[in-house]
Amino acid sequence: MISKNITLNTQSPFDEIKLNQNRPNPADGNTIIEYTLPTEIAQAQLVIFDITGAEVKRYRVETGFGSVEIQEGVLAAGTYLYTLEVEGQSVARRKMVIQ
Repeated sequence: MISKNITLNTQSPFDEIKLNQNRPNPADGNTIIEYTLPTEIAQAQLVIFDITGAEVKRYRVETGFGSVEIQEGVLAAGTYLYTLEVEGQSVARRKMVIQ
């Protein structure tokens, strides 16, 4: 009987995606959202939705470690959800509060 050890690499580039909580949260002025995307990712966007689910802002993001700074006044006071869309899929989601 012949025995062979086979190692399968089941790690996906999606396993390395990180979306951090914006800071400060709640925000009263500018806020920063940091993320990490592996270089294998072809296309990604940070999308912000209001509490009703309506899209209010979309940012194209690059691979590697990066951040999006949202300037004071871009978003009205309220609660928002933001997500990383990677190659058409929503892969991470967080909530932020703008005062």
